[in-house]
Amino acid sequence: MILASGGAGFIVSNFEFDWLEKSDEEVVSFDELVCIPSGTRQRIKCV
Repeated sequence: MILASGGAGFIVSNFEFDWLEKSDEEVVSFDELVCIPSGTRQRIKCV
């Protein structure tokens, strides 16, 4: 299992997508969501 902090950010969310495509291991992602960039909600919603 991978624990990813800052999961709503551009770099970490792309890492998570890549990891999920290539591995059967789970990803647990968390983020405080204080400053949400444009488009982030759609990017993390589909996971």
